[in-house]
Amino acid sequence: MNLFDLFDDDGLSVYAETFADEKEEKKKATKKETTKKSSDKVAKNSIKLPCKVYMYMHDAIILTKDLLETESDTLTNVEVESFLKGNFKIANALDFSYEANTVYGTVSSPSSDDKITIEESDVFIFDSEEVSLSDIEGTISKEDLKKALHERLGELYLEESDLIKRGHIILPVFKEVKDSDATSRLFGNVTISLYGYKDISFSSEGKITVSALKKAVENEYPDLKNRISIVNLDGVGNSVGAVICSNTPLPAAKTKDVYKIDEDTEIKFFSNTLPKIPAGEYSHNDLCKELAKVGVVECNTPNAIIIKEIAKQNLFILGLKFGGSKGAY
Repeated sequence: MNLFDLFDDDGLSVYAETFADEKEEKKKATKKETTKKSSDKVAKNSIKLPCKVYMYMHDAIILTKDLLETESDTLTNVEVESFLKGNFKIANALDFSYEANTVYGTVSSPSSDDKITIEESDVFIFDSEEVSLSDIEGTISKEDLKKALHERLGELYLEESDLIKRGHIILPVFKEVKDSDATSRLFGNVTISLYGYKDISFSSEGKITVSALKKAVENEYPDLKNRISIVNLDGVGNSVGAVICSNTPLPAAKTKDVYKIDEDTEIKFFSNTLPKIPAGEYSHNDLCKELAKVGVVECNTPNAIIIKEIAKQNLFILGLKFGGSKGAY
């Protein structure tokens, strides 16, 4: 016997209508619960429409009543962020602040963890470009992930950057360019790439400073005053990158990460004296790269290396972090 033989035509109609009614009631209940949860969030700011939104690595957005399909002249920060996160993927990885009826979405400080866990739906976003990471699942060191991204996308200036993950989004976090590097390596006409926005041309006959580069961006976008960080200096291309940042700056890079090597400096890996390397100032990663060239294979994984400076002896001693690569030079 066919199951449907138990019902006549009217019975089937009644059953279908009852099922549809129950489905609609469940839908309403779910919507009501979602609205309740949304209203549980505390609204701290009232935004008057229209208003501008500036987000990390995303072009400016103007929120209007038509865009939001609302008759209200004002929105709470909860409503604004709900709209942004529902319509712009990168918004789900940002922190929001409000000033003079303008919304700013910026990236927070990355964690100190040197590993990151990749899930199937994770994506990497850089300069409005989105890259799926579905084929790199599992826990991976940030350094290995940066190498993989470099192989796929070319030069992203990730060597001196960090990575942050929020939900299923991974973003680069860059260190700001030092003023001494800007004045010594940039000349004449400089291209400023405000990631997610348009390039800005800057020209100077004198020394080029980081503050002058920031001012050039602020002249183009007055709402971004004191909210620009200059990053990724390219001396060959005579260009820099720029990103929107919080008006509370991220912690500066620790000076102890810069190691001064001269002709008399001795470098050891545990108790083994290593060959001489060119004199100069090295970051942790750069020193490891140089030492990898002279045969210290463990230095191919900079995050596994500990560097101890003994200044009085002009000596650097390298070791391995617990859980790092095994073996010795």
